[in-house]
Amino acid sequence: MLLKVVLVILFIYLIVLILLNVKTELETTFNFSQDIEHFNATLAQLLKPRYPGSFGHEQVIVYLMDELKKLGFGVISDKFYLEAHFTNVMGIWNEKAKEMLVLSCHYDSQSPREGENETYLGATDGAVPCAIILNVVKTLGPYLRSSLRSQTDLGILLIFFDGYKPLPQYHIDLNRFMGSQRFIDVQPVNLKRMVLLIHFNYIGAANQTYMSCFEYTNYLHDKIADIEQDLQESGELQGSHILFQKLQIPYYGLPGDFYPFYENDVPVLNIAPEHFSEFHNTPEDNVDKLHWPTILNMVKIMQRFVHGILDNTVLEWDDTYDTDHDD
Repeated sequence: MLLKVVLVILFIYLIVLILLNVKTELETTFNFSQDIEHFNATLAQLLKPRYPGSFGHEQVIVYLMDELKKLGFGVISDKFYLEAHFTNVMGIWNEKAKEMLVLSCHYDSQSPREGENETYLGATDGAVPCAIILNVVKTLGPYLRSSLRSQTDLGILLIFFDGYKPLPQYHIDLNRFMGSQRFIDVQPVNLKRMVLLIHFNYIGAANQTYMSCFEYTNYLHDKIADIEQDLQESGELQGSHILFQKLQIPYYGLPGDFYPFYENDVPVLNIAPEHFSEFHNTPEDNVDKLHWPTILNMVKIMQRFVHGILDNTVLEWDDTYDTDHDD
């Protein structure tokens, strides 16, 4: 009789342990929710002429800083002058963390040349990438405030570069990447703390694909492709072609604010399509040209990828990194 009682108690104890374990797993499994309303509101604030010196430029700077504060990020602004007034805007989470995951894009738009009356909104060229970054961290907010806030080894740095587009008085090759080069020069956050820089640009057009262009981060690109496939199979993506291809193309020095970081041995993932859209650098790059399934799918994919990095389930390399510029 005593043996039966002991066995019953042990059985109940095991059941309780199992239930507690299940409860813990459920509590630590992040619920990936979407906030399309936030994305649309963010994009609306960005879709305006925002070249240096314009009223829209100043409006976007103020908006980015206010939005970062609302999301709980520490805000850094770096104003500088190079033939025009520029401002890099940064948001940082876990400022004292040993390492930083960096998400970056440029926010400025193309300046009209002298005598032009055309309006450049740069929907895919700056606006959508900025909105994606802000929406991803907004929807990951519960995770950031709970799990990541308690970490001391990893934080997030968001960089919104100014000065990507050339000033109208210069040839296109003479003054580009001014914001990213400025960051390299002053390093408001030390480059050695950057475990990975994910740079976004030219996102939102239909029928574009994304491939890896750096050998060292190729396995990360493949992980993004795996995430997309999983979401596709589970029916969570909208109707669209496959965005991320498990293919690597040689890097030919195509333009991007990531390049000064690449030159300084920061691991880079460049989230940009293989080819420019047919309306690249034209006034037609506006909201009417956006392909919403591509954009919304990109948000869902990057949500999970960024969460995976922050949750220490993605990165595999050690602290020693040496860029091979021949890849």
